[in-house]
Amino acid sequence: MTVLIIGGAAQGKKALAMRLYGLAPDDFADGRTCTREGLASARAIDGLHHLTRREKDLSGLVGRLRGKLVLCDEIGCGVVPADREQDDWRERTGRLLCDLAAQADTVIRVCAGLPQVLKGALPDAAGREG
Repeated sequence: MTVLIIGGAAQGKKALAMRLYGLAPDDFADGRTCTREGLASARAIDGLHHLTRREKDLSGLVGRLRGKLVLCDEIGCGVVPADREQDDWRERTGRLLCDLAAQADTVIRVCAGLPQVLKGALPDAAGREG
């Protein structure tokens, strides 16, 4: 099952993911440092927006993220950056998130630690989809 969790920085995405899906800190690849190959062994990725900043070519990434829990900060809201590179990063991340959301089983937006289900359903207490 593919789960996409988005929200602002420091809104509780990882804590929510760990609680809802029974994940431990070691289950997450870190978007700041992981490679595409490193994604294969991870159950989840924290900080997809960091990975998209480091990598310009995102082709094939949606396929590598299939079956994983993906956390990404919302970076496309607010003032449009004057710096072209920052604007390009936000654009390619937004396009990737659209593709991920389209193929994900569940999409959750988190604000102040509270989940808002945009697609699919939260798992029930037994860890099954409810």
